[in-house]
Amino acid sequence: MNSLTQKDNTLKNIAITLFFTILPLQILMFLNKDNKKPYYESIIYIIVILLAILVIKRIGKPKNLTTRLKNMNMVFKGWYLLIASMILAILNFLSIDFSNTISTLQVISFFMNTMLGVIFEELVFRGIIQNMIVEKYEVCKKSVWKGIVTSSFIFALMHLLNLIGQPYFILGTVTQVIYTFCLGIMLGVVYFFSKNIWTVILLHFIFNIFGSYSSLFSTDVSNSDIPFIGAMIQIVIMLPCIYIAFVTYRKNN
Repeated sequence: MNSLTQKDNTLKNIAITLFFTILPLQILMFLNKDNKKPYYESIIYIIVILLAILVIKRIGKPKNLTTRLKNMNMVFKGWYLLIASMILAILNFLSIDFSNTISTLQVISFFMNTMLGVIFEELVFRGIIQNMIVEKYEVCKKSVWKGIVTSSFIFALMHLLNLIGQPYFILGTVTQVIYTFCLGIMLGVVYFFSKNIWTVILLHFIFNIFGSYSSLFSTDVSNSDIPFIGAMIQIVIMLPCIYIAFVTYRKNN
Protein backbone atom coordinates (compact mmCIF):
# COMPACT_ATOMS: atom_id res chain seq x y z
CA MET A 1 0.00 0.00 0.00
CA ASN A 2 2.83 2.41 0.85
CA SER A 3 4.47 1.68 -2.51
CA LEU A 4 1.21 2.35 -4.35
CA THR A 5 0.64 5.59 -2.43
CA GLN A 6 4.15 6.77 -3.25
CA LYS A 7 3.61 5.93 -6.92
CA ASP A 8 0.37 7.93 -7.00
CA ASN A 9 2.04 10.90 -5.29
CA THR A 10 4.95 10.77 -7.69
CA LEU A 11 2.71 10.85 -10.75
CA LYS A 12 0.61 13.62 -9.24
CA ASN A 13 3.67 15.67 -8.34
CA ILE A 14 5.15 15.22 -11.82
CA ALA A 15 1.87 16.44 -13.31
CA ILE A 16 1.83 19.44 -10.94
CA THR A 17 5.43 20.26 -11.84
CA LEU A 18 4.82 20.16 -15.59
CA PHE A 19 1.52 22.04 -15.38
CA PHE A 20 2.90 24.92 -13.35
CA THR A 21 6.28 25.24 -15.08
CA ILE A 22 6.35 23.93 -18.67
CA LEU A 23 2.83 25.05 -19.55
CA PRO A 24 3.38 28.67 -18.41
CA LEU A 25 6.73 28.69 -20.25
CA GLN A 26 5.09 27.61 -23.51
CA ILE A 27 2.27 30.13 -23.16
CA LEU A 28 4.64 33.01 -22.40
CA MET A 29 7.02 32.06 -25.21
CA PHE A 30 4.11 31.81 -27.65
CA LEU A 31 2.84 35.25 -26.65
CA ASN A 32 6.39 36.62 -26.97
CA LYS A 33 7.21 35.02 -30.35
CA ASP A 34 6.87 38.27 -32.35
CA ASN A 35 8.73 40.38 -29.79
CA LYS A 36 12.11 41.65 -31.04
CA LYS A 37 13.47 42.56 -27.60
CA PRO A 38 15.77 39.65 -26.57
CA TYR A 39 15.76 40.50 -22.86
CA TYR A 40 12.04 39.68 -22.68
CA GLU A 41 13.01 36.01 -22.93
CA SER A 42 15.19 36.40 -19.84
CA ILE A 43 12.20 37.83 -17.97
CA ILE A 44 10.12 34.82 -18.99
CA TYR A 45 12.76 32.39 -17.72
CA ILE A 46 13.02 34.25 -14.41
CA ILE A 47 9.24 33.95 -14.01
CA VAL A 48 9.19 30.20 -14.66
CA ILE A 49 12.23 29.59 -12.42
CA LEU A 50 10.30 31.29 -9.62
CA LEU A 51 7.30 29.09 -10.45
CA ALA A 52 9.54 26.01 -10.20
CA ILE A 53 10.70 27.15 -6.76
CA LEU A 54 7.05 27.57 -5.70
CA VAL A 55 6.33 24.05 -6.98
CA ILE A 56 9.15 22.72 -4.79
CA LYS A 57 7.59 24.52 -1.82
CA ARG A 58 4.25 22.93 -2.69
CA ILE A 59 5.28 19.31 -3.26
CA GLY A 60 8.31 19.25 -0.96
CA LYS A 61 11.99 19.43 -1.83
CA PRO A 62 13.47 16.15 -3.10
CA LYS A 63 16.11 14.84 -0.70
CA ASN A 64 18.92 15.02 -3.27
CA LEU A 65 18.16 18.55 -4.43
CA THR A 66 20.75 20.95 -3.04
CA THR A 67 22.40 24.12 -4.28
CA ARG A 68 25.68 23.46 -2.47
CA LEU A 69 28.80 23.39 -4.62
CA LYS A 70 30.17 19.88 -4.17
CA ASN A 71 31.55 17.09 -6.36
CA MET A 72 32.15 19.53 -9.22
CA ASN A 73 34.78 17.14 -10.59
CA MET A 74 31.85 14.91 -11.59
CA VAL A 75 31.35 17.27 -14.53
CA PHE A 76 34.02 15.19 -16.28
CA LYS A 77 31.80 12.11 -16.03
CA GLY A 78 29.94 13.85 -18.84
CA TRP A 79 33.09 14.05 -20.94
CA TYR A 80 31.31 12.96 -24.12
CA LEU A 81 28.99 15.96 -23.93
CA LEU A 82 32.07 18.19 -23.94
CA ILE A 83 33.34 16.41 -27.05
CA ALA A 84 29.91 16.62 -28.73
CA SER A 85 29.85 20.32 -27.88
CA MET A 86 33.17 20.87 -29.63
CA ILE A 87 31.99 18.98 -32.73
CA LEU A 88 28.79 21.05 -32.88
CA ALA A 89 30.82 24.23 -32.35
CA ILE A 90 33.00 23.43 -35.37
CA LEU A 91 30.01 22.56 -37.57
CA ASN A 92 28.24 25.75 -36.52
CA PHE A 93 31.34 27.81 -37.23
CA LEU A 94 31.40 26.51 -40.80
CA SER A 95 27.83 27.67 -41.33
CA ILE A 96 28.20 31.23 -39.98
CA ASP A 97 27.76 34.22 -42.24
CA PHE A 98 30.22 36.67 -40.69
CA SER A 99 28.89 39.51 -42.85
CA ASN A 100 26.01 39.78 -40.41
CA THR A 101 26.92 42.05 -37.51
CA ILE A 102 25.77 41.44 -33.93
CA SER A 103 25.36 43.93 -31.12
CA THR A 104 26.69 43.72 -27.57
CA LEU A 105 23.09 43.50 -26.31
CA GLN A 106 22.48 40.47 -28.52
CA VAL A 107 25.54 38.70 -27.14
CA ILE A 108 24.68 39.49 -23.51
CA SER A 109 21.05 38.43 -24.05
CA PHE A 110 22.15 35.21 -25.73
CA PHE A 111 24.34 34.17 -22.80
CA MET A 112 21.75 35.30 -20.26
CA ASN A 113 18.86 33.50 -21.96
CA THR A 114 20.93 30.35 -22.39
CA MET A 115 21.98 30.29 -18.73
CA LEU A 116 18.49 31.00 -17.38
CA GLY A 117 16.97 28.44 -19.74
CA VAL A 118 19.45 25.79 -18.59
CA ILE A 119 18.86 26.59 -14.90
CA PHE A 120 15.11 26.24 -15.46
CA GLU A 121 15.35 22.93 -17.34
CA GLU A 122 17.80 21.36 -14.90
CA LEU A 123 15.83 22.50 -11.86
CA VAL A 124 12.62 21.02 -13.29
CA PHE A 125 13.81 17.86 -15.03
CA ARG A 126 16.80 16.75 -12.96
CA GLY A 127 16.23 18.59 -9.69
CA ILE A 128 12.53 17.80 -9.33
CA ILE A 129 11.32 15.12 -11.76
CA GLN A 130 14.38 12.85 -11.89
CA ASN A 131 14.83 13.06 -8.14
CA MET A 132 11.20 12.08 -7.53
CA ILE A 133 11.32 9.17 -9.97
CA VAL A 134 14.68 7.88 -8.72
CA GLU A 135 13.55 8.11 -5.09
CA LYS A 136 10.44 6.08 -5.96
CA TYR A 137 12.50 3.49 -7.84
CA GLU A 138 14.93 3.17 -4.95
CA VAL A 139 12.09 2.63 -2.47
CA CYS A 140 10.52 0.04 -4.78
CA LYS A 141 13.97 -1.57 -5.28
CA LYS A 142 13.86 -0.99 -9.02
CA SER A 143 16.77 -0.05 -11.27
CA VAL A 144 17.81 3.58 -10.87
CA TRP A 145 18.98 3.44 -14.49
CA LYS A 146 15.36 2.92 -15.56
CA GLY A 147 14.39 5.93 -13.46
CA ILE A 148 16.98 8.09 -15.22
CA VAL A 149 15.75 6.87 -18.62
CA THR A 150 12.13 7.58 -17.65
CA SER A 151 12.87 11.15 -16.55
CA SER A 152 14.94 11.71 -19.71
CA PHE A 153 12.02 10.47 -21.79
CA ILE A 154 9.73 13.03 -20.14
CA PHE A 155 12.38 15.71 -20.72
CA ALA A 156 12.54 14.79 -24.41
CA LEU A 157 8.79 14.57 -24.97
CA MET A 158 8.25 18.06 -23.57
CA HIS A 159 10.13 19.42 -26.58
CA LEU A 160 7.22 18.31 -28.78
CA LEU A 161 5.42 21.35 -27.39
CA ASN A 162 7.70 23.50 -29.56
CA LEU A 163 5.40 22.56 -32.44
CA ILE A 164 2.76 24.86 -30.93
CA GLY A 165 4.73 27.92 -31.95
CA GLN A 166 6.46 26.29 -34.96
CA PRO A 167 4.01 23.80 -36.55
CA TYR A 168 6.16 23.69 -39.71
CA PHE A 169 9.27 22.59 -37.77
CA ILE A 170 8.40 18.87 -37.71
CA LEU A 171 11.73 17.21 -38.58
CA GLY A 172 13.60 19.72 -36.44
CA THR A 173 11.35 19.02 -33.46
CA VAL A 174 11.58 15.22 -33.81
CA THR A 175 15.37 15.57 -34.05
CA GLN A 176 15.35 17.73 -30.93
CA VAL A 177 13.30 15.11 -29.07
CA ILE A 178 15.81 12.40 -29.95
CA TYR A 179 18.95 14.34 -29.07
CA THR A 180 17.47 15.79 -25.86
CA PHE A 181 16.64 12.24 -24.79
CA CYS A 182 20.31 11.33 -25.26
CA LEU A 183 21.38 14.56 -23.56
CA GLY A 184 19.00 13.94 -20.65
CA ILE A 185 20.39 10.46 -19.99
CA MET A 186 23.97 11.71 -19.84
CA LEU A 187 23.01 14.64 -17.60
CA GLY A 188 20.87 12.33 -15.49
CA VAL A 189 23.76 9.97 -14.77
CA VAL A 190 26.12 12.84 -13.91
CA TYR A 191 23.52 14.35 -11.61
CA PHE A 192 22.72 11.03 -9.90
CA PHE A 193 26.34 10.49 -8.89
CA SER A 194 27.27 14.11 -8.17
CA LYS A 195 24.09 15.00 -6.23
CA ASN A 196 24.91 18.54 -7.36
CA ILE A 197 22.59 20.44 -9.68
CA TRP A 198 25.41 22.80 -10.67
CA THR A 199 27.36 20.03 -12.40
CA VAL A 200 24.58 19.44 -14.92
CA ILE A 201 23.80 23.15 -15.23
CA LEU A 202 27.42 23.72 -16.25
CA LEU A 203 27.46 20.80 -18.71
CA HIS A 204 24.10 21.75 -20.21
CA PHE A 205 25.17 25.41 -20.51
CA ILE A 206 28.38 24.51 -22.36
CA PHE A 207 26.45 22.19 -24.68
CA ASN A 208 23.79 24.80 -25.49
CA ILE A 209 26.28 27.62 -26.01
CA PHE A 210 28.41 25.69 -28.51
CA GLY A 211 25.37 24.07 -30.09
CA SER A 212 23.48 27.27 -30.84
CA TYR A 213 25.89 30.25 -30.90
CA SER A 214 25.60 30.43 -34.68
CA SER A 215 22.02 31.69 -34.23
CA LEU A 216 23.55 35.02 -33.20
CA PHE A 217 24.69 35.56 -36.79
CA SER A 218 21.52 34.30 -38.42
CA THR A 219 19.04 36.61 -40.10
CA ASP A 220 16.90 33.79 -41.50
CA VAL A 221 13.28 34.28 -40.44
CA SER A 222 11.73 31.92 -42.99
CA ASN A 223 9.30 29.30 -41.77
CA SER A 224 11.28 26.28 -42.95
CA ASP A 225 12.29 22.95 -41.45
CA ILE A 226 15.88 21.79 -41.02
CA PRO A 227 17.51 19.75 -43.83
CA PHE A 228 17.46 15.96 -43.43
CA ILE A 229 21.26 15.71 -43.46
CA GLY A 230 21.46 18.25 -40.63
CA ALA A 231 19.01 16.21 -38.57
CA MET A 232 20.99 13.00 -39.13
CA ILE A 233 24.28 14.66 -38.15
CA GLN A 234 22.83 15.86 -34.84
CA ILE A 235 21.37 12.44 -34.04
CA VAL A 236 24.58 10.57 -34.91
CA ILE A 237 26.60 12.92 -32.70
CA MET A 238 24.27 12.45 -29.73
CA LEU A 239 23.37 8.74 -29.85
CA PRO A 240 26.65 7.58 -28.19
CA CYS A 241 25.51 9.43 -25.05
CA ILE A 242 23.19 6.54 -24.22
CA TYR A 243 25.89 3.87 -24.30
CA ILE A 244 28.53 6.01 -22.59
CA ALA A 245 26.08 7.06 -19.88
CA PHE A 246 25.12 3.40 -19.28
CA VAL A 247 28.77 2.34 -19.01
CA THR A 248 29.41 5.23 -16.61
CA TYR A 249 26.39 4.24 -14.54
CA ARG A 250 27.45 0.57 -14.32
CA LYS A 251 31.05 1.49 -13.48
CA ASN A 252 30.10 3.89 -10.68
CA ASN A 253 27.20 1.91 -9.28
